[in-house]
Amino acid sequence: MHKALEQNSAEYALAERQLRKEYMSLTPNSETQYSAALNIPNHAVQAELADALAKYEQSMRQISTLQEKISSMEADSRHLGAVRSELQALRLRYENLLEAHGEKIERIEELELDLADVKKLLKDQVEFFVGKS
Repeated sequence: MHKALEQNSAEYALAERQLRKEYMSLTPNSETQYSAALNIPNHAVQAELADALAKYEQSMRQISTLQEKISSMEADSRHLGAVRSELQALRLRYENLLEAHGEKIERIEELELDLADVKKLLKDQVEFFVGKS
């Protein structure tokens, strides 16, 4: 039985090799077989391959450049967001200071009017007491 298995294995391996050779002859597996199957000269295939590789490399450089620009723009966007937040805080602070300044000016004007009233009262009292004597 062991010899029968070996014989079947050997026959199987031989049949597999023959089928593989036949399949490989029908299936192009390299650029020369493709060009031969399509009746295209090898130098034309090489030129087309070189052109495709050049376009691929150019595309990859463009992708790299665009990725750098995106990264830079994302950083700028984050910075812009921080600047906008800071600007909003400064505007709020400015409005609060402007309001406080207006209140101080209003208080000063009220005190100046009060001072003018006190001066007039003092003057009137001095005139009253001087006129009595």
